[in-house]
Amino acid sequence: MERFYQQLCAAGVFVCALFVCSCADSAPSLAAVSAKLICEYTTAADMPAVSLSVFVQPISPPERVDSLTLIHNASRLEWRVSHPVIIGNGRTSAQEGSAWVGSGFIMPANGCKLPSGAYTVVYTDLAGRTAVLEFALCVSENLYELTGRETAAEYGGHSSAGVLIYAADNTLLYCGEKKPEWDSFERVRLEYENAACIREYIAVQDTDVICIMPEMPHVS
Repeated sequence: MERFYQQLCAAGVFVCALFVCSCADSAPSLAAVSAKLICEYTTAADMPAVSLSVFVQPISPPERVDSLTLIHNASRLEWRVSHPVIIGNGRTSAQEGSAWVGSGFIMPANGCKLPSGAYTVVYTDLAGRTAVLEFALCVSENLYELTGRETAAEYGGHSSAGVLIYAADNTLLYCGEKKPEWDSFERVRLEYENAACIREYIAVQDTDVICIMPEMPHVS
């Protein structure tokens, strides 16, 4: 769901306020980190497919990135992102930085859960120089055990929610609050005639978890 993450990151939904001082030299430096656990449901009866999205905002030009390394501090579990995605403008600075570098597809090891707690993200540039930030990930453990239907019932009423509307070519047409009149696919298409896929998402309260619900059924 990298397209989903791009839209929300641009809107500032996920940005953590972890700011650091900028440096005048060309050594890498990071302004912020944004992390979310993504639980994606194919059907209401399914257990979630889980991944971690981690993006950092470099103060140095983002095209200099070589890799990111993510470390869970307590367990020392480690993930390496060899080809990070760059989102936003091609350059950034301390005054006007809008580029983000990272991945929306950091996967747990088979049979394992992505743990809560403190993480360290290491940004390495093409010269082998590094910059480091720490962040905390808060995850409700029972989300791993709930189906899409159970997640919606338990968390849907007291968490923020929205919808994602896609065209047939996966272009994101809308990301935001669901309008009261959007109770069917046909109602949505009155405003977005090119809509081909609609999915609700739940930002689970007091956690760093986003649940992406199954596609809304519709008549082709």
